[in-house]
Amino acid sequence: RLHKVKQGMDFRSDDGGLLIEVKSTKRDKKEQVDLTSAQYDKVKATSNKVDVDYYVYPVVNVLTSPEIRPSPIEGDELLDEIDTVSVDITGFQ
Repeated sequence: RLHKVKQGMDFRSDDGGLLIEVKSTKRDKKEQVDLTSAQYDKVKATSNKVDVDYYVYPVVNVLTSPEIRPSPIEGDELLDEIDTVSVDITGFQ
């Protein structure tokens, strides 16, 4: 059973063993999923834990007809292939 999380990832299981981040994208390639630096750090921190599965779901047409594209990505796989990590500048203000 999943529930929404207000901070951090978007969904997590009751036992914390499954974490899901949903990212809006206009592209079909997982290399072009944009994560904030905090999201990247969370993926990195959980990728070595055997009891936690962290997935990023890239979604196109979020407001009209949501579709997961190309497919959910495991966190450790994403770390090898990601292109862009943005920094949340509000933390510096």
